[in-house]
Amino acid sequence: MGKHNKKSSYVEQEVGTRALGDAQLSSSTNPPAPAPKKKSGKQADKKPNLFVRFFQRIGRAFKEMFAELKKVTWLTRKDTFVKLGTVLVVVLVFVLIIFGFDSLCLLLLKLLVPGMEG
Repeated sequence: MGKHNKKSSYVEQEVGTRALGDAQLSSSTNPPAPAPKKKSGKQADKKPNLFVRFFQRIGRAFKEMFAELKKVTWLTRKDTFVKLGTVLVVVLVFVLIIFGFDSLCLLLLKLLVPGMEG
């Protein structure tokens, strides 16, 4: 027959399945699952109060939040201060750059506009 590709094997399977017939196919499937039991009376269709559900959701959210916070890997005290120092140095450098640029612009403006006092 030559090459055997996926499409032809699928077609052969489909033809083979049709040849088996309905009786053999239905016997090979699993029996249907039993239906779930229903509650009797008013409790079957009664939901909790709107406020109860609202606070249940809030409680669930807080429970999940605390569970996630337990998974967090917190920085050590030393790492925190190292990163804080880095941030402060970078901020200080940018303050000095902006202050220098502002002073330069003010100086140029004083030179261009006579009689301007800053």
